[in-house]
Amino acid sequence: DLILLDIHMPVLDGYETCRALKDDNLLHRIPVIFLSGLDERFNKVEAFKAGGADYITKPFEREELLARVAVHLSLARSRKALEEQSRLLQDHIAELEQNRRELADKQEQVARARMGANLAHELNNPINYIVVGTAALEQDFVKWLEAPDSEESRIRYEQEIFELLRGVREGADRAASIVEALKGLRIDNARDVCGKDYPNEPSGSGG
Repeated sequence: DLILLDIHMPVLDGYETCRALKDDNLLHRIPVIFLSGLDERFNKVEAFKAGGADYITKPFEREELLARVAVHLSLARSRKALEEQSRLLQDHIAELEQNRRELADKQEQVARARMGANLAHELNNPINYIVVGTAALEQDFVKWLEAPDSEESRIRYEQEIFELLRGVREGADRAASIVEALKGLRIDNARDVCGKDYPNEPSGSGG
């Protein structure tokens, strides 16, 4: 958990040893406290540059050494706890992002389903208009054929037929415009296609 490192050693001195420790992926987080005698040359700046966390000169009081060790062990534990919290936070953020993507996918599916239902409803209006209109046209055409030779009766049925034809054409045009608008349609503008301006379903004329 902590390393007490003397400055002067037989092979590598304390600075080189500390740098080697800090270059090691498994050991680089362990705090290092340098030990140096009062009569030894000790470069504090070099010690901190090498990665030392603190230093203490010999001879030292036992209580002072234990206090410094306790401080750096506490700091190391706090750092580990913060790193663990950071890791957990990153995991939680990743989980939230995954949930957000899944929710967005579900919302898109719901939006597509609603769009399909809306479009089916909007297409149903002009199609029904065409179906009912053509049925009324058929009835009026038969009545026109069977009408008395009265000019007034024929004109009346002809006017009704032309009105029905116009309504059927409007319904067909509306259905065609919806289909055309669906090409390359995005979900967020689907409602722009679906209007509520269709005429009421025509009723068959007759006397």
